[in-house]
Amino acid sequence: MLRRSSISLLPILRSYSHSHLDDSVEAILTTHAKQISRLTGQITSEYDARQRQLKEWRTSIDPTLQKVLQCYSQNKYHPLVVGSAMTGLASASEGSDVDLVLYTSTNEDILERSRLSITSNTAHSEKVLKRAVGILERSGMNVRLKALFSRARHPIAKIQVTVPRVKSHQGGKKEAFLLELSVDSMVHARNSLFVHHSLQADKRVVMLYYWVKHWLRKCDLLGSQQGKFSSYHTILFVIHFLQYKNHMDMNPVLSLMIDQYDDDLNPNLPFSHVYKIASTSELAHKQKTKNPMNTMQIGELIVRFIDFYSRMNLHDFTLHIPSGTNIERQKC
Repeated sequence: MLRRSSISLLPILRSYSHSHLDDSVEAILTTHAKQISRLTGQITSEYDARQRQLKEWRTSIDPTLQKVLQCYSQNKYHPLVVGSAMTGLASASEGSDVDLVLYTSTNEDILERSRLSITSNTAHSEKVLKRAVGILERSGMNVRLKALFSRARHPIAKIQVTVPRVKSHQGGKKEAFLLELSVDSMVHARNSLFVHHSLQADKRVVMLYYWVKHWLRKCDLLGSQQGKFSSYHTILFVIHFLQYKNHMDMNPVLSLMIDQYDDDLNPNLPFSHVYKIASTSELAHKQKTKNPMNTMQIGELIVRFIDFYSRMNLHDFTLHIPSGTNIERQKC
């Protein structure tokens, strides 16, 4: 979907690569102003199309997903949709999974002990996942276990869930989504909540994320299973750039999320509170930033994003996202 917008930026990138030593970002923005304006228009149109697709996808799967959640709730679990389906980064065209964590409790101490057992004992991990899969298989829903990774760092089960046939102008069709199931992982809830709030604050976060993700894929740098960037790495790079406090040539697009939403994102919040926030129906209605300090168009932000990271040696600095700063690494 982003092919045209990536091509339209190629002359700008070439210009940047040839003139980077001249410190000429402002000159590039001036020289290529028309191209950058067109890029902004293209990405905005693509963003609108993606949002429509996402809404249609959620409308089609949500009734079935709600049955899944209800099924697990009736079996004493505390289910929570996390990942891209919670944050709003899911892509119907790219076949996004629905990440679901089942919590056996909302007590943090109990969850920590349970998670340690799951991640340190393969036999126990397999038993826990199979028990969770079995509940769904016995529910009468149309589900099929696709894979079970009990030895993985984050043990998961992948389950195909078929959505019942619905009437449409095409005469009816069957859809399915892939459920990625894990148990008692608190970090998934906290991380997803942080990303969700960042995306809700400004739509340019989503726009920049999709462009950067496409760019990394074109550079063959995307794919966590091959030791490359994951989608989560990508969105953190984007958020860090947009809330970085020490830009010389721009104001931050985002406030520091952990400061702005301390009641929701403080890392010291008890997990029971995090779960309550993340599972509420009001989650999707966080207010967007009013009167942002930075009103740059997405095309200009892309150029500045590339400039920002091209000047930084990640071997020398840690990106400290909570404070919006870069911290120099200790040299041994």
